[in-house]
Amino acid sequence: AVDLSRSAGLCAMALTLGRDEEASAWSSEYSTLGKAVATLRALAAAGVPEAERDLPQFARIDEEKAAERERQRAEWHAKQRAQEARRNQQVEQCRRLREAEVARCRGGRPVNTGTCTNTNNHNADFCTYAHIERRDLPPHCMHFSKGNCRNGDRCWFNHLRCVCSRCDR
Repeated sequence: AVDLSRSAGLCAMALTLGRDEEASAWSSEYSTLGKAVATLRALAAAGVPEAERDLPQFARIDEEKAAERERQRAEWHAKQRAQEARRNQQVEQCRRLREAEVARCRGGRPVNTGTCTNTNNHNADFCTYAHIERRDLPPHCMHFSKGNCRNGDRCWFNHLRCVCSRCDR
């Protein structure tokens, strides 16, 4: 009985010291403070008077910390959803820009630049050499990439630009 009351006292002391810790420090699965609350609950269930006396105070703190962890988790998920929505919007914008560029280049003069020999995985839309597998766009304008294409919309090469940062360059 003395050992159980000392265990309850140690749990209460650890929880008192950790009262101001952030909510993640009170996780029941991974933290010492969470395990101290679980031990205090088990001791109170076993009928240890010290544990029964201290449990209501620390159980309330544990519930507040659990609510804070849940709020933080919900905020993180909301942030992840917002980031994914932004990425999807940017990818959709890239798709629309590509469609507009294909329409602009359609019916243009055939361009002979040589065939790409790059064996690395890269996006043919941004390559200045012709690609066999993708023929809906001419090669990318090397002057547009540098920012000084004199021909503008009359250029025979594609002026595609990426806004999503996902296009493989």
